[in-house]
Amino acid sequence: MTEHRGYSWYALGVLTAVYVLNFLDRTLIYILFTPIKKEMAFSDLQLALLGSTSFVIFYTLLGIPFGRLADRGRGKPSSPAASRSGASSPA
Repeated sequence: MTEHRGYSWYALGVLTAVYVLNFLDRTLIYILFTPIKKEMAFSDLQLALLGSTSFVIFYTLLGIPFGRLADRGRGKPSSPAASRSGASSPA
């Protein structure tokens, strides 16, 4: 029982860390919009495409393969691969 409880806290910690990294990864580009716009001379449309389209395309293209991988297997092997790719998404 104690071993199961310790693993539960470990899993919660890992999932929380992945969530925080995913959140930072998605919001960091919006924090940097002003310096990017000034240095690269981007228009508002180019900034919108940079911030949203790359995120949408990445998750749309990888959502189906990871969903199939999770449905086909037991789910345990696919979870680390999915969380790594989500935490390292481009935008």
